[in-house]
Amino acid sequence: MSTTTGSESLKSVTTALEYARAYEQVAAFLAANPDLAKRASVYLGRYTNIVPPTAADPVEFILDAARRGRAFGAQVKEWVDGNHGGVKIGFGPLHVKVYTTVDKVCRKVVVGMVEDVQYALAFDLDGTPRTPAEAAS
Repeated sequence: MSTTTGSESLKSVTTALEYARAYEQVAAFLAANPDLAKRASVYLGRYTNIVPPTAADPVEFILDAARRGRAFGAQVKEWVDGNHGGVKIGFGPLHVKVYTTVDKVCRKVVVGMVEDVQYALAFDLDGTPRTPAEAAS
């Protein structure tokens, strides 16, 4: 027996449709970029992971994926966590993360008197290298 009200049910249908469209967009993006697709690990959640091949320049690989994402109409943002850095290519609620370890693409940024280690990409998404001061801001 359902206790869901009409408006809650409508919200769940809207959310399900939003995810369905986003999965279609991710699938279309991967189909249009088979070289990225063969490196992709798809998780039925909110993201797909792609890491550069060992022989590739990781900065160029990430920048190329960012350009392709923008050309596909996706929202492309920097993405850095404690261990990895790269880009998130957004399709609604879903993301394709293209990344590698921070030591390959990020600068260590020391904040304040006590060392608070953070990382920032060592380049802008147009490929322009960042100075340490620019990475820190």
